[in-house]
Amino acid sequence: MSKLIIVLTALILKSCAPQDKQTKKSIEQERSLKDEVETRFELSGYNEALGLIFIYNNQLMAEIKVNNEVISNSLSDPISQTFKSNYYFLNDTLVIDGAFGLWGGTGFSIKIADNDTNVYHLVAADEFPIYAYSRNDSMRYRLDVPCSSSYIQLEGQALKNDTNFIYGYVEFNSNEYFQIINDSISSIESKFKVYFKSAYLDLKKLNLD
Repeated sequence: MSKLIIVLTALILKSCAPQDKQTKKSIEQERSLKDEVETRFELSGYNEALGLIFIYNNQLMAEIKVNNEVISNSLSDPISQTFKSNYYFLNDTLVIDGAFGLWGGTGFSIKIADNDTNVYHLVAADEFPIYAYSRNDSMRYRLDVPCSSSYIQLEGQALKNDTNFIYGYVEFNSNEYFQIINDSISSIESKFKVYFKSAYLDLKKLNLD
């Protein structure tokens, strides 16, 4: 479970309930978080083209290990990349997803329900299932990989409103997972630090056919 200040957790959980007076309270850790996020991204032309998905250029700060060898590290030298982030509701669960990449991608998925807040490393393929939870597992298009450690801050209101945003910061170390690279199955571990701005997504408006 993520490290999360108790007051923040209570306010986030209330945001999953029906929209009464209590749900209008802000879920926030620091008032400066929104300003910090706003300085770190630029709007992308893809945002208008793809409509419901909120897309912008964000700073990638990550360390990726393949077969226990670091193959890329931008934790101290961020790289600007296309990023997408939306929050939505699945029954009583508030889900906040964010991923680098236009189709598929790699990033995080935060799930908040009842008294539980969990951070997962999200990886998603765009054409073929290339990810697995274990070496002998079947390949999948998307994984929500559990994390060995994580920390999050959130600011905003989890409202069902197309013009609403949640601002946040998340860092995590993922557990091991597996990916097909150059026709062989490789072990992957990821470390991320991400500032993000997440827009509300009404799942009923998505064409899932």
